Formats: sequence, C-alpha cells, structure tokens
Amino acid sequence: MARSSRDAAALLLGLILGLVIARFLPARRLDGTRQNPSPGAVGSANRSGPDGVSSLRRGFSKSKPGAEDGPDDGSAATEMTASPFSQRDVEENERLMRLREEGECVLTMDDPLTRSQLESNWVARGQRSALRRSTDGHPEMYKRLGLTEEQAEKFDRHLSQVEKATAQAEAAIVQLLEARAELGDRMDALLTGEQKEEYRKFEDSLGTKRDIETIAGFMKDRQVPLSDQDLSSISELLVANNASTFRKWGGPFDELPDPAVDTAGISARLSREAADIAATRERVIASARDRGLSQDTLTYLDQYFGWRQQSLEDMAASFADREASATRRNAAQVRLRNELMERSKGK
Repeated sequence: MARSSRDAAALLLGLILGLVIARFLPARRLDGTRQNPSPGAVGSANRSGPDGVSSLRRGFSKSKPGAEDGPDDGSAATEMTASPFSQRDVEENERLMRLREEGECVLTMDDPLTRSQLESNWVARGQRSALRRSTDGHPEMYKRLGLTEEQAEKFDRHLSQVEKATAQAEAAIVQLLEARAELGDRMDALLTGEQKEEYRKFEDSLGTKRDIETIAGFMKDRQVPLSDQDLSSISELLVANNASTFRKWGGPFDELPDPAVDTAGISARLSREAADIAATRERVIASARDRGLSQDTLTYLDQYFGWRQQSLEDMAASFADREASATRRNAAQVRLRNELMERSKGK
C-alpha cells in the first residue's frame, strides 16, 4: 500500500477512535461536575482548535475543587459531586495547560485529570460489559461448554480485561495520531516544503545509522579494520538503497506500530522481516559491486546481512516451536478433558 493511502487510513482510524472516546468521555471539571460535549464538540474531541488542544482538557475548568461553577456555555445542566482529584493533580493539570498555551506538546495521558477520567471510564466500560454478558446468554454458554462455576467466573473476568485493554489501546492510538498531527501542523508552520523534504530524508536515514553502528561492531568483533572512509561509503550505500535491517516506529513519518500478540503472529512477522532482509542483501551487494567497493568489504557486508537475516530466522523458528508445543499441549488437554467427561457420563 502506498504511504499516502496508509496515512489516509491512519487519519480515518484516528477520527473513528476519537469519536468513540468522545462518546464515552464527557468532560469533567475540576469541581467534579460533568459536562456533556455539545454536538459540535464531539467531532473535534481530539483536535478542537488550531493548537490541537483536546476538548477533554478544555472541559476542565480552573476553579478550585468544590467551588460553584456553572456550565461553560450556559446551556448544559451539571450535577455537583465531590472532586475526585487531588490538589497535586489539579496543579499538574494547570501546569500542563500553561505549557500547551506556550506551544509545547502535551500528551493526553500525561494529564492526570484526563488519565483519571479515562481510567474511570475503562472501569465503567468493563462493568457495563460484564452486566451485558450476564443477560445475553454467556452464563448459559459457559454451562454448555462444561465450565465449572469458578472457571466461568475467571473466564468472564478475563473477557472484561480484554475489553479494558481494547479501550486502553484505543486511547493510546488516538494519542499517537493526535501527537503526529500536531507535529505535522508545527512543521507546516516552521518549515518550507523543501525543508520538510530534507527533514523527512533525515528521518528515513536514522534506521541505516543504527545499521552502521552495528556493522562497525560486527567488523570489530571479527578484527576487520574499517576506516572512516569505509564506513562513510557503506553509509551512503545503505541510505541510497533504503537498506536498514531495523524497523523504526517512533518518527513522525513511520508506519503505525504493528504489534504481534501471539507466538504464531510473532513468528510470521519475524519471517517476513527476514525475507525483506534477504531481498535487501542482494540489492545492497549488487550496488556495492557497482560502486567499486573492495572484495573484502563486499564479503563482510554480505556476512553482516546474512547474520541479521539468520538472527531473525532463528527467532521465528523459536516462536514457531513454542506455538507447535502449545498446540500439542492444548490438544492433549482437550483429549483428557473429553475422556474424563465420557467416563463421568458412563457412571
């Protein structure tokens, strides 16, 4: 997929997740009252102004906890409750708001008030989910599956944890997209088109710089002398061929994180990365030969890429073995369980 398509997909995902979080997170003032966002605010829950200030943060008034405070727009009714925030959290929120007003990037989850609100909603979401499962057929399904009461309770609590983790992941992705979008706005304000392209090339070269450092250590371990000129030539070679063997997530132009969450997924991803390095290895060696690099340099470069490829292949095989062992173990447990059930029926 082209990078522009990926960017568009990422922005769409951010908008969708922003709407989801805005739906479940009415703003809470410092005095503990809730204010439902106006219809126009929901669509801008994560970027409600040119400075990208989250409407969650804007929803916090700067009054002291417990003070009387009416609705911001004079139209929404509020319900007074005791403030759930400590004075330290209030002061930290105000400090972060000042930083943001000065043009600093402040992450959503760094704000203790927003984080507290999110955590409260994650708990509430898990409770709603558990209540829903109690009436939508889950208890009956647990019985049909032959689970004991204790097993069913633990299974159900695990489902709640999965839902909570999903909500946390949504918030983290929205925070990432918001921070990247704000950085894009900052670059637009600070840099010309030419400068942005220069900076993008610099960011893209950072992965190869890590390779250069690794190559230098690789050669040193093998007592192969490399001059500064040799390293410079190899660096130019890797940059020209976009030949990094390391994946980079943290830059403003990188793809979104792509975690693998089980042994099969990890093994498959490592195998894909090893295959990518194999293709890069052929391209780099051919380019090095065209550039007239010495045969020794060609040999050791080939060994380096081979070593990186083999390392990933070994890790992929290790995770594949774990997956196979787990599959065999699970199959044995199922057989044993079925045998016990058959025996109990016979009695």
